[in-house]
Amino acid sequence: MRTTRGMKMIALAAVGGLALFAAACSKPASNPTTGQSAGTYKACMVTDTGGIDDRSFNASSWAGLEAAKAQNSKIATSYTASTAMSDYNPNLTNSVSKGCQYIQAVGGLMAADTKKVATANPKVQFAIVDADNQGLANIFPIQFETQQAAYLAGYLAAVGVVVAGGLWSSVWTWRHRAAKSHTVSLLVLTWGLVLGAIEVLPRIGYAKPDANHPATWVCQ
Repeated sequence: MRTTRGMKMIALAAVGGLALFAAACSKPASNPTTGQSAGTYKACMVTDTGGIDDRSFNASSWAGLEAAKAQNSKIATSYTASTAMSDYNPNLTNSVSKGCQYIQAVGGLMAADTKKVATANPKVQFAIVDADNQGLANIFPIQFETQQAAYLAGYLAAVGVVVAGGLWSSVWTWRHRAAKSHTVSLLVLTWGLVLGAIEVLPRIGYAKPDANHPATWVCQ
């Protein structure tokens, strides 16, 4: 974990970053570019050219900032949308001018502009998605752990082999009336499906344990 200024800013950046493995599905109710909720700590975001509802970096970063605001009523959030790469620098600079204390830049293409504005404003905390901190203490990097994605890809590939093998074996043993082998094949097929469901279902919103629904072996 890289260092940054203050636990409050670390927590805010972390919430924004965690939302990147699950993209938001809806637009904000109002345009925060022109208005923001009441608060004492201004957390602002500058989008890349994909738009706030891109179901990717922008949407998930915004969902993270909104989640942070929900946890702390003293945080006020806003975003500024970029329609072209030439908007990055002025949008970041305007965020500083309007008193934002935390500015989240979305996407590695904003790295150079983020470094330039952060260098000129060392007392403002910045964060950037999908880029490093550009050698500056006031930029907090939010990056993917790529080895986790590689692990998941390998895991699902292995599960696919198990499921395919179980399915093929089930069909073969059924055609050849091999009752005991068919039973084993069905168990292998079921086992493969369960292994896949364990990793997939929580990631798409189903079977996800939380404080109100802890993981148990029995229905409650």
